[in-house]
Amino acid sequence: RLWGTEGRRARECWSQHRSAASYSEMAAALDTKRYDRQIRLWGMETQLRITTTRVLICGVGGLAAEVAKNLVLAGVGHVTLRDAASVTLDDLARGGQFLLSAGDAGKNRAEASLPFLRGLNPSVVVESSVADIREATADELGAFDIVLLFELGLGEAVQLAGLARKARTGVDGHAGSSKRAREAEEVSAAEQRRGHVMAAGAAGVLRGG
Repeated sequence: RLWGTEGRRARECWSQHRSAASYSEMAAALDTKRYDRQIRLWGMETQLRITTTRVLICGVGGLAAEVAKNLVLAGVGHVTLRDAASVTLDDLARGGQFLLSAGDAGKNRAEASLPFLRGLNPSVVVESSVADIREATADELGAFDIVLLFELGLGEAVQLAGLARKARTGVDGHAGSSKRAREAEEVSAAEQRRGHVMAAGAAGVLRGG
């Protein structure tokens, strides 16, 4: 693991309590020079909350690479890349997945993307998982504040959204979404492709509750 000192201290303080003392300690632990422009934009409290956020990114293609880069630069506390696929020549030829290099062909996409991201911001914990997101459990998804899905069909996204909602609320999220899941399975190939974009673009699609 790559633990940034200021990031780790800030997360520990926030999880304990939000008293004036802990807030001051978190602020002191934060690299204010690195995040100066952001703090001017949305304030110290928001930046500290960002520092304690855990994000899971599933499917590390070109769009996911750009999102991951922006989250790491913003100072999100913990980013996990999850992808069971290996780097192909197509990944490298398209050029969109800029986290990879020619020497990464054949490696797992999530693991191969780590070095670049970790070099962007040492304050952020960046980890990987080679497990297939389709096999994720509610407990696994519940460990994150935000789950971002890429390269999945709409039906699969709806099912995972139900698991994430169940993890946060204790209510089976599939009950209310089963109809949508059935409808998603019946759409045409062109509509499914639009579903992929919607799942990728809806950053809060799996934000529980």
